[in-house]
Amino acid sequence: MRIEAGYTSYENFAVDKGLQRMQYWRMEKGSNFTFTSFLKILDAHKISLADFFRDFK
Repeated sequence: MRIEAGYTSYENFAVDKGLQRMQYWRMEKGSNFTFTSFLKILDAHKISLADFFRDFK
């Protein structure tokens, strides 16, 4: 999603969206994260929780 939004660097995306760089990097790499962090990332991408899970069945 970050790359589709035009960001080649996770660091630039995190800074532009007001997220902690390492927290965002860990999330992209699949590390454990909190639900609150997940919601912040969705908000940064302007995606609702419902939209994120829409295609999961």
